[in-house]
Amino acid sequence: MKKEDAEKLSKSKFQKTDNYEQRNQVNYYGEKVDITAYEGYAGENQANTETIQVLSTKSKKFRTKSGMGVGSSRNELINAYKDYANFSVNQDWNEKGPSKTTSYFKLGDLDARTELSFKLVDNIMVEVMIYFNEGC
Repeated sequence: MKKEDAEKLSKSKFQKTDNYEQRNQVNYYGEKVDITAYEGYAGENQANTETIQVLSTKSKKFRTKSGMGVGSSRNELINAYKDYANFSVNQDWNEKGPSKTTSYFKLGDLDARTELSFKLVDNIMVEVMIYFNEGC
């Protein structure tokens, strides 16, 4: 989605960034959603433009069609998505190396070039994020 369209929808102005970790916080029906907008691929035959590249939330109100969301366990995620064609579970890394408590459960959609990522701390989901995946 183009940044300008998302700004109209959310009635907010977003800061453009070159850092995907810099987020704009929007109140969506009383829940906090973080949005990252930066210049990038907007589709075939379109010049690079400011688009929404990342959406994330720590709200318990947002759920997938399978009922997964903040508060779901690692085992619930595995059971819900074990037959999904492209999923992975990876440890997080910090300045000391691999994390002993934080991991990511990811569902990749190669056709849409997106990933749905669930951040887990102590095997419980604490954040859900969807983002454009350039395939790098």
